[in-house]
Amino acid sequence: MITSIGERIKFIRKQYKLTQTEFGKKFGVSQTHISKIEKGEENPSETLIMFICSSFFVNYEWLKNGTGLIEPVPNSSEDINYQKSKRALVEIENNMDKWGSDVAWNYANSLEAFSYVLSLYKPESQATLNYGAQISYFNYISQIINRIQFIVMHDGEIHQDMTEEDINAILVHQNKMIRQISKLLHNLSKSIFDIHDLDSNKIFDDEDE
Repeated sequence: MITSIGERIKFIRKQYKLTQTEFGKKFGVSQTHISKIEKGEENPSETLIMFICSSFFVNYEWLKNGTGLIEPVPNSSEDINYQKSKRALVEIENNMDKWGSDVAWNYANSLEAFSYVLSLYKPESQATLNYGAQISYFNYISQIINRIQFIVMHDGEIHQDMTEEDINAILVHQNKMIRQISKLLHNLSKSIFDIHDLDSNKIFDDEDE
């Protein structure tokens, strides 16, 4: 049972799979200080408590006093989405510390590209654009990413001890995902034209012939 603030801080650290050194580095404190806090030998400063709450989306009252819920109660769907995005950013940051430079470089480039796309399609700044088409655009991107993740995940399941039948089953399913991605890319292209109220029928009809 978690009874002390040190144990609650340790619980948060473990939830995000961080070592004491990694956790302390985020707030500019030593591994020794984090260790002593978790053991109850030292108390965290008010500033450190606030930083932990804001960085890991923890309810202040829960962390300091052990009362209430561990996460702040969201007031709206916007708050929920904001918390999800912030949580994702923490996971990305934690992973970046563990990856090699090549993986981190490629991932950072992907995030930068996606961030650029998001910046282009803000409803408040692009009022003249077709908002419904923008939603379709991001929906197609999400579906494409999900299918790519499926392919990558199942590719790792193939190994020498598998039967030919099992390998073929995975490859058939992957091929199905690839065909679906092709269709989604086609729809994604059309949605770009729709966003800008351009007629895509002539172009895509000619392409299909």
